Amino acid sequence: MLLAKTKTVSQTGSSGMKRFTSERHHLTLSNAFLEVPMKRLSTALLFIATLFILPSIASAQERQCITNYGQTACGYHCVANYGQVKCANTPSGACKANYGQIFCTYFNARRAWNWPRASCLTNYGTGDCGYDCKANYGQVKCAKTPNGVCVANYGKVECYD
Repeated sequence: MLLAKTKTVSQTGSSGMKRFTSERHHLTLSNAFLEVPMKRLSTALLFIATLFILPSIASAQERQCITNYGQTACGYHCVANYGQVKCANTPSGACKANYGQIFCTYFNARRAWNWPRASCLTNYGTGDCGYDCKANYGQVKCAKTPNGVCVANYGKVECYD
């Protein structure tokens, strides 16, 4: 239950006049077994949120380097396959390996840094990475921006950004 306490104090000044002052205490969370000031509760919640939220944000955006058969690549969401190593150049990028090939996004880093995470699609040894990916008769294409749209029709795939 949330409570607000108000205390009124009267004092007699040097001129003989009474002065009334009011003191208002902060809201508290009251329970039969527990009384915790809201300030302490909000600090505790902030601490708990920091423990769970910040590590996931930080780990999602950490650059990594991987090495495979003497080749090294650094970036985001790195993949190694058949002696090849590739990485996306932004945290919103993606990589996927299929049939000995690796497909990764290479976005404009200034524009794409805070975009949603892209995806990759592979089909019959071909592939692409980006947004709204579509495959049709061995063709795979993805839009290069989050608002882009791809359409698969009559054996062709067209994307519009």
